Amino acid sequence: MERLSLKSTALVVCLISTLASQACETCSFGFSAAPKKLNGEMMAKGSRIISREQWAYEVTVENRCFRDLRNMEIQYIVFMKPDIPGQRMIAGRIEWKRKTGAASIKLLKNCSKFSFTTEGMKLKGNWLTRGSYKNGANRWAKDALKGVWLRLFMDGKQVAEYADPATLPGSEPWEAPAKKWEK
Repeated sequence: MERLSLKSTALVVCLISTLASQACETCSFGFSAAPKKLNGEMMAKGSRIISREQWAYEVTVENRCFRDLRNMEIQYIVFMKPDIPGQRMIAGRIEWKRKTGAASIKLLKNCSKFSFTTEGMKLKGNWLTRGSYKNGANRWAKDALKGVWLRLFMDGKQVAEYADPATLPGSEPWEAPAKKWEK
């Protein structure tokens, strides 16, 4: 009876050590990103009201690993959809503008969080107070943040990725598309 107990104990110890070594190899992270207004102003110009605002994302990364992590880098892209005043909705897709950046984390302790603010993007708004555009375009035009895409690197190797909205990686390339005149 004691021999069986020793074998099962050895099996449990082997299983625990295997799981512990696998936990050290893989890490889990929690991500959140929320739009944040940095500044803004509104002014009246004739029959238009114009707004100029600067928006960014407040990003939080949570270490859900069972160890402290060092020398990490977060690369990000913030996407914005421009809305051109007086332009009618046309078939096809308006090319989104993007702003890239990075943040570095020297030490992220076990079960702790790191927060940073991305670089801001200038969003413009234009409202006609009287009448409408003669071509039938909407009298309201306002740029909008459309999402953020993050890649987390540890020692130069990508270990995690996050996108809000989640469909962003399927619809936009990570690298900026080349302009026609750059080819």
